Amino acid sequence: MHFKQIAFNLASILKLQGIKKVVVSPGSRNAPLVHSLVELGLECISIVDERSAAFIALGMWQATQEPVALCCTSGSALLNYAPGIAEAYYKKAPILILSADRPEHMVDLADGQTIRQNGSLANVVKKSFTVKDTDTNSSTTILDACIAINTGISGPVHLNIHLDEPLYNETTINNVLPATTKQASNAEINSEEITYLAENISQNKKVMILCGEFPLDKTPSLEAINQLPQVVVLHEVCSNLVLKNSVESIDKTLASISSKEWGMSFAPEVLITLGNNIVSKKIKQRIRSTAKQCKHIHIGAEHIWLDTFFCLKKQINTAAQLLVENLNIKATDSTYQQLWLAKKDASASKHQAYVEKISFCDFQVFNSLHNSIPNNYNIHWSNSSVIRYAQLFTQKSSLKHFANRGVSGIDGCTSTAIGFASQAKEPTLLISGDVSFQYDINGLWNNITPNNFKIILVNNSGGNIFRIIDGPTKVNQYQTFIETQQSHTQENSAKQYGFDYFAAYNTADLKNILSTFFQLEGKALLEVFTPAEESAQALRNYFKYLENE
Repeated sequence: MHFKQIAFNLASILKLQGIKKVVVSPGSRNAPLVHSLVELGLECISIVDERSAAFIALGMWQATQEPVALCCTSGSALLNYAPGIAEAYYKKAPILILSADRPEHMVDLADGQTIRQNGSLANVVKKSFTVKDTDTNSSTTILDACIAINTGISGPVHLNIHLDEPLYNETTINNVLPATTKQASNAEINSEEITYLAENISQNKKVMILCGEFPLDKTPSLEAINQLPQVVVLHEVCSNLVLKNSVESIDKTLASISSKEWGMSFAPEVLITLGNNIVSKKIKQRIRSTAKQCKHIHIGAEHIWLDTFFCLKKQINTAAQLLVENLNIKATDSTYQQLWLAKKDASASKHQAYVEKISFCDFQVFNSLHNSIPNNYNIHWSNSSVIRYAQLFTQKSSLKHFANRGVSGIDGCTSTAIGFASQAKEPTLLISGDVSFQYDINGLWNNITPNNFKIILVNNSGGNIFRIIDGPTKVNQYQTFIETQQSHTQENSAKQYGFDYFAAYNTADLKNILSTFFQLEGKALLEVFTPAEESAQALRNYFKYLENE
């Protein structure tokens, strides 16, 4: 076998450090790296589009909870990783970026595929490393990069590798540096933090626990703490939390609480947040409106001081699962949980009444999906309006939910779902909007999509989220420059990438198709065409209908 020494060292160290999977994109400068990775037995997945590749690696990590490496050639290829790596950074995903580079002395000499790669992802990675194949300590640098992804707070790390020519046919291989392993050092709650948490929960009458997204199988157990009358647990769909006497559809419940009621009875004295970013803008606005009367405690290792609600008093650097395992907490004389659950039940009744009277629109589609998805599916929700609709329905306990809410962009939702599906045993469903789907159409350009992967595409002919939120419709030529209206279908794309295609234009169509769609063994795409203006108006009317009278 002919290897370039640094490439052989790289593959050997990755293997010894337990990095088993590498998503590679084709190129010339990185070919020696890919050659060594393949020949030394790492599992290499070829994805041509680097932007898609980064999100596919993210999805693979979500499914396996194991580190993943990326490998690209020199030039703009590396910059295409940026959106996916930004998402990985805010998700704390251990992804090692391996970028091949031209010799350092050739940068800024107008040479082909040569840019300033060193540190080019610095704002969205934990740490950046640079190594040259002439360095005598190159193996030490490679080892440091491998260890860094899971040291302390996990996250992506960039290793830029300058390669001189010749790139091939080197035969002298020296012994690689013996690799050591190092586990992530996630701090446990110390005794002072246990006391601090217990006192704040036990000595107040209005304690809110707000849960965002958790990595797979890392959802905390909150059953014991949820027995306290002064505690209410609010959790979003991607928390994957199943808990009785909690509020799982936050926006639906908040709609029935007036601003006056919020300030007098529902605003928390103590807010405890767990997990990653919160989707609900409404709960952020409400808590911020009464921030002066609230003490915010965040549980979880973070790269930054996470003062989301403008009242953060303490950030405890530990895994959320440890929150209740060590706490000795007491009940107080409080009706706080009872108040929230009463509002939740009232909103749920009005929600059902509203669903039964509206005509075909986005809201009606998501209601149909809510009632039709089989058990044990992994659901990936695309961003913008799709994830917001998901939050309005109480999901089945057997389903697992995921979304790219670190940065909340639309650019890699399909790719992330496919990366996840390629590693998951259970079937995976992507529910996407038309703009999000079209934006990441290259996510389908791969050979790894399994047959148990399905897509439901809600096509309302543009970015309907901008009809829902305040402001954008006031812009001149809104439909052209903000909503970006579209008129095409994805039938040809589905067929090009080997998906069975179905289309639904009304409630009857959708009901008939859904009855067989999930029974198909192969890949399938269902495109549901909905009216844009009516869908936006139906959602606005929904929240007005829920308002306290």
